[in-house]
Amino acid sequence: MNKNIIDILYPDYKEKMLQRYNILNEIKMNNNIGRRKLSNILNLNERLIRNETEKLFQMNLIIIEQVGMNITKEGIAVLDEASDFIKDLYSHEELSQKIKNLLGIKKVIISQGSIYESNGRLELAKVSSNYFLKNIKNNMIIGITGGSTIGQTIENIQTNKSFSDIVIVPVRGSLMGSVKNQTNILAVKLAEKLNSKYANFYLPDDFDLDNLKDISKLPEVQKTLNLINHLDLLVFGIGDALKMANRRLLSEKEKNLLIENNAVAEAFGNYFDINGNIVLKSKSIGISLEQFLNVKDVIAIAGDDEKEKAIIAISEVRKDITLIITEECAKKIIELKDSNI
Repeated sequence: MNKNIIDILYPDYKEKMLQRYNILNEIKMNNNIGRRKLSNILNLNERLIRNETEKLFQMNLIIIEQVGMNITKEGIAVLDEASDFIKDLYSHEELSQKIKNLLGIKKVIISQGSIYESNGRLELAKVSSNYFLKNIKNNMIIGITGGSTIGQTIENIQTNKSFSDIVIVPVRGSLMGSVKNQTNILAVKLAEKLNSKYANFYLPDDFDLDNLKDISKLPEVQKTLNLINHLDLLVFGIGDALKMANRRLLSEKEKNLLIENNAVAEAFGNYFDINGNIVLKSKSIGISLEQFLNVKDVIAIAGDDEKEKAIIAISEVRKDITLIITEECAKKIIELKDSNI
């Protein structure tokens, strides 16, 4: 079966497989082991151990007797056959933990491969959309930015649930470029996927802030700006400084300032060096850095298209973030950290 199909139908299968493999392996290593001892070894609750061992028993992989549990020949064969696959799963777990420790952030999730591979970009989108769905609930105010990475994540969201009390909020104005990945358009698409509400933000991102005082009095604008102040969750893409400077039509003087000060990342109208220091604040309407730091929960998504330094920078700006990246991106971050950038 195509592994991508398994990811779609059962996004938690990796966690479950690792769990069952560990249970089966511990039973192999410990003759006549009881459920309580197994629970203590694996740090899993006894009810879960009871349910899982019952399933393993039904599959004839273990025997359960009064003296305890033991593995069968069939169970040993399954362990041997699954070992290489499990090693691959563990390698991602180990890689995630390494990136988490290197960046000092809350959580790291890694998708397989690279966005330059045939299914790499899609894999990143699927992993991101699955994590997003697992972490939303009704009555949330969810902010999103624009861009192709966020766009593809939203495209891959599939759910039959209705979240009628969720409000989707575009947190930035519009940019030059593809219309389909504009923040407003993506907010509508996500709201349709979740059967939820959405707010509007029909202003260009580089809107003249001198006019903001009057514009913000407009009911729709006022409503959106107020919602941004009360976000429960923010999902955003991480931008490379110079690429975003070109998209946001910064002046040559401003671009030179970014280059001279080694700016590597852009987020919420601010340009940062790799240590998370602000190099330049540009005119931008929408979520501010202060508001970003006050959002209850944030998910950052990025591929391996030269975003490694930008990721390191944003990780310095805020530590309690969930970062979702590709395997190749993770490896490049390690290389940068090892080279003492």
